[in-house]
Amino acid sequence: AAGVHAFAAGLWSRPLQILHYPLLISFGGLSPWRYRLVIFCLELLVGALLVAWLRRASRSASLAVLAAALALTHPSYDSLHVWWSMTTQWASMSLVLASMILHSRHLERPAPRGLSAALALGQLCYLLALLEYEAFAFVPLALAAPLWTRPPLARGASRVAAVARSLAPYALSLAAVTLAQRLVFPWFWGSTPRPVAFSLRHVGEVYRAALSCLTSDALRLTLESAAQGVQSLPAYAWVALPVGAAAAAAAIGDDDPKAAEARASRRALLAAGVLLIAASYLPYALSGVYTPRIHGVMNRVNMGGGIGAGLVAAALLGAVPRRRRGVPLRRILVAATLALFALRHWAGGAQWSAAWRMQQGLVRDIGAQLPSGPATVLMRGTPHTLGGAPVFQNHFDLSSALGLLAGRHDVAANWIHEGRAGQDEVVIVNGDGGTFRYPYERLYVFDGTTRRLVPVNKP
Repeated sequence: AAGVHAFAAGLWSRPLQILHYPLLISFGGLSPWRYRLVIFCLELLVGALLVAWLRRASRSASLAVLAAALALTHPSYDSLHVWWSMTTQWASMSLVLASMILHSRHLERPAPRGLSAALALGQLCYLLALLEYEAFAFVPLALAAPLWTRPPLARGASRVAAVARSLAPYALSLAAVTLAQRLVFPWFWGSTPRPVAFSLRHVGEVYRAALSCLTSDALRLTLESAAQGVQSLPAYAWVALPVGAAAAAAAIGDDDPKAAEARASRRALLAAGVLLIAASYLPYALSGVYTPRIHGVMNRVNMGGGIGAGLVAAALLGAVPRRRRGVPLRRILVAATLALFALRHWAGGAQWSAAWRMQQGLVRDIGAQLPSGPATVLMRGTPHTLGGAPVFQNHFDLSSALGLLAGRHDVAANWIHEGRAGQDEVVIVNGDGGTFRYPYERLYVFDGTTRRLVPVNKP
């Protein structure tokens, strides 16, 4: 129990996440398809909530549907579609969006000041979201977009004051949770608060990397996946992909992009997307640790930013003329964008599936050759990643996989990036850059080329 508490010290500041994982594992067990079902359902929930909020923010159902489709398929955070432990992010985002919908209902009342059931329930959803995963703490700043671009203000009223007054409940809720995580939880059950450090250099690095992930890196991955898909796309996909993209493109409607109402809708959507991008990366900018990446599990940092980029893309596509010389230009561009995004997800999913099959094969081969009793296994000549997908994220993932899939909970494992043999121990640097020391007793090396497990003898 003490070991579990020490390992989870960084998570105790997220009490709902501590409850989330046992419930998820009790449902999923060792079946990957059950976890995929949970992820799929959570994505559908986020998409539905996003459409509901964007309909209020932009007052355009067609733009809301398009924005949600582009947001959920943006190629900057593919790990969240397959990595089961990040169901916490989907759950937190769904709670934040539900909170924003309820808060919008509160603000739409004839007299929005004072308490209301929508305000109270919205703040409860926001508090639960922070206790599940606090990375989306600043996402409600996107509420300022419709308030600023469509301000229902009395004559002479200040937009800044109106926006600040409308967002004040979120500031109070965030302050309460921050105090709890940094003062109450460490005293009560020994949690380790998340790091906070301000550095202008790190802030610049985070937002520079974020913009690269959302634009040039995402475009490069998309074009690479399109080229790969032309050569290896399954036969059924050649029918499903264009039909699906064309059907989705039809959802944008046929409104006149020059109409005043359409311009106001796009302006609100564009502002919401920009604010969402800025707000989503702010916690990482203030962490002094995390930097956005386009590959691997760390592209989870891009989730909120990717959703914001989808909103920006929808606003830009909505400004394209409906027709040019009789050609439905806008719908063609929408269909092409959705098809390219879908191709990227197909290629990314193929990489993750291949990494999973390699992982299963390695665990099966090692487990079949292990002698009875405690042992330590060092892997050599096995890839750390496959494309952008990690075969094993960390050394403890390999040890856990041997315990879960091979039934060997008495085996520790790691992989060798660099190593040297000493008189009494072997010193290695693994793929994560960590240095580890292992005595020779019951130490084995698994060669990824020969697929053989051999003991390491003391010199």
